[in-house]
Amino acid sequence: MPESMTSSLGVRDHRVFLTEDELLLAEDLRGELERQEADVTGPLGTVADALEFLRMEPAPCLAVFDISLQDEMVCPMADVPRAQDVTFIFATGSDAQAIPPTNADVPRAGTPVELKHLVGTSGPDGAV
Repeated sequence: MPESMTSSLGVRDHRVFLTEDELLLAEDLRGELERQEADVTGPLGTVADALEFLRMEPAPCLAVFDISLQDEMVCPMADVPRAQDVTFIFATGSDAQAIPPTNADVPRAGTPVELKHLVGTSGPDGAV
């Protein structure tokens, strides 16, 4: 892990983008990321808002996507971080079959998410 990532989870001082439409889950995850000194953007609760943000802002180092935002699948959104070479993770209560085969390589963490498992799966710059 690069020296600049000094927190135990490797997100300290790194920009993390969060999508989640369930308020309690969103606030818990945001709080945990902020305790790890990540620069958190979000949570954004709709695919349209998330896409707009991803296209307008500088790329984050890590994106955490709820698999479904307001009953709309976020999988089409996965093309944006892939094109930006951004590590991203699906955080979902859904099982693995909810993720289309085109995104089968994306790590999945169950919700409620334990951040150490989520970020430990694949942190910024591919660090574990």
